[in-house]
Amino acid sequence: MNSGDDSTAGDINMNETPKKVPDYLAAFHKNIKINDKIFRDRTILEKFYIPAEIVSRDAQIKELSGCFQPIVSHSSPINAFLDGSNGTGKTICTRFVGKFMQEGLKTISEDVIDLIEINCDGINDTEVCRIIANQIGLKHDPKGYSVEESMNKIWAFINEKALSSSFYTVIFFFDEIDKFNPHKRKGNDGNNYSLEILYRISRAIDLKLVKVPNCRVGIFAASNDPDFLAKKLPPHIATSVGFNEVFFPKYNKVDLIKIMMDRIDAFQPRVIEPSLIEYIATEVADKHKGDARRALDTLLGAGKYAFDKDYNKITMECIEYAEKIINSSDLEKFINDCGKHDKYLLAAIYLVTSYIPEPTMPVVYTGYEWLCKILKIKPISYGHASRNISTMVKTRLVDSSKGDWGNSRIISLGKEVQENIHVAYNEEIEKRVNEVALDLPIMLKEKFGNKFKNSRLDQY
Repeated sequence: MNSGDDSTAGDINMNETPKKVPDYLAAFHKNIKINDKIFRDRTILEKFYIPAEIVSRDAQIKELSGCFQPIVSHSSPINAFLDGSNGTGKTICTRFVGKFMQEGLKTISEDVIDLIEINCDGINDTEVCRIIANQIGLKHDPKGYSVEESMNKIWAFINEKALSSSFYTVIFFFDEIDKFNPHKRKGNDGNNYSLEILYRISRAIDLKLVKVPNCRVGIFAASNDPDFLAKKLPPHIATSVGFNEVFFPKYNKVDLIKIMMDRIDAFQPRVIEPSLIEYIATEVADKHKGDARRALDTLLGAGKYAFDKDYNKITMECIEYAEKIINSSDLEKFINDCGKHDKYLLAAIYLVTSYIPEPTMPVVYTGYEWLCKILKIKPISYGHASRNISTMVKTRLVDSSKGDWGNSRIISLGKEVQENIHVAYNEEIEKRVNEVALDLPIMLKEKFGNKFKNSRLDQY
């Protein structure tokens, strides 16, 4: 028997196997474009960019400057409420005035201003504490602390910062304040009071939260909701804060074109035609109530698409793609912000339409009740559900048309809502539905089978 060499001839000596070393340079050149044919400086189109000139907002800048003015003489700033629809310049004007105040004070004194910007979209008061702490430079994680404990740490840090300054002013800017989602508490009159953090900031000196004489505090707030200040801010908070209202009208076509032309340096020369700039101003931004932010986001999105496709220029195809992506993102967020029963109603419409293509409100409510049952959720009443559907029709989440019999109305989902139905009809709900999927068409057939000729119930 031959023992040695043949039995080991095919073995691999792992110690002699060459190791593969990642070729990072090759991967870089394979995946990253060195020469950008579209963008020269894309930061010019991003949200935090502050242009050298704010178009058509001289009056608003003057009013906001007046709110900052008392700081120069070591007095408290005037609290300001910025009122106007989306993309009308509320945020950028506040940043612009805050920045020139910071830079200007450096030339005449050693005074310090901090503008703490808090985007309130969907956040609660614990997250507000986290944002404030991060922006003033305090290392504090609010997790595990009450809001009051976190704010006490923040006030202590503010007092320390004031002691190291000749004069210190901190302005809390609550952007999109109507979307703030604080932890609510019951008041003595039974109402839900929120935004108590505004009350305490407005009374910071009276409540001895600010303990040093060389410190002042101010509040700026911005909202897209025209009823927020008059109807939705609790009266005791509104009285305590004493907002000076600054109104931001929507931009017109000429303004929008100038805003975008002022950002044209974001692109390489001759990348976009003036006619496409005008299209975005008239067809995109103007239909969204003069929303300049929408116009700039569309311009940025179109540029990104052209870059990804390795085009030499931005085309109408690029703009239409950017619009589609932005619309889808907005709609997804809008659905996500709906109440849970509105989401269940949307899911119910989606489900019953699979069997009855033109469902009426009774069909939708039947599907909704069935969905609530399998989810072990108590349904709202038929009347309540009908009113919710009417509201969703007004906001264009749901389509409604007159039915063929009685006073019925046909309820349906538009194509874009169907494409984003996963927000309401999520994986967990779908899993629960699939476990008892046949129950729904059988129930619909028993209840409505004779009324809908074009339904798909015959097979059940």
